[in-house]
Amino acid sequence: MFLHEVAHIEGCHLDLIYDEMRLSEYQEININPLNEKESLLLRALELEADTLGLLNSLTIWRRLTKDQAYHELQSFGATRSWLIATELLFFVMSFNHERARRKQLASHPSILSRFFNIRLLRGTHGNEDEELINAVNDPLTTRVLIHWVTKHELSSLILESFHEQSSQSVEEVTELKAHVETLWSRLEEYQYKRSQRIATA
Repeated sequence: MFLHEVAHIEGCHLDLIYDEMRLSEYQEININPLNEKESLLLRALELEADTLGLLNSLTIWRRLTKDQAYHELQSFGATRSWLIATELLFFVMSFNHERARRKQLASHPSILSRFFNIRLLRGTHGNEDEELINAVNDPLTTRVLIHWVTKHELSSLILESFHEQSSQSVEEVTELKAHVETLWSRLEEYQYKRSQRIATA
């Protein structure tokens, strides 16, 4: 979650939001209703922050566990244990997410879309991460989570709507990833200008 917020800052999402919406701060809950353009922008940036935060956390976790002999990690491995923990985070988040959006356009992707985004990760900068892909495709990972949720008799939006809304969520993820790609050149410009300001400070 921390790395998600760092991704917003490092990616200069705030600069883009200011130019597009004239908001001087990032608002997790918008008081004023969003229009379609604003909703698309915010949801795309949220998914981008998720993606960057997830991949950065995987890199950090692999380094932290590289020389550690945790018994639990010997059976799962660093990548699979990271995936289980990450998916569990979104399962827990789903416990408090309402199915309805109160008739307003959303500022965040649906929780199910954010969950599917984890399972659609393939690596960074076009480089496929075979270890990550294998962990995602291993049905054992999902079974571990389902067993945990069922064991504790928890009701999860992800479990309840996994099959019925899966195609809709994949469509949202695909739409948002395509939109954020159209914003990369602008975000890179903001990042360059920030680096120049820092260099001359």
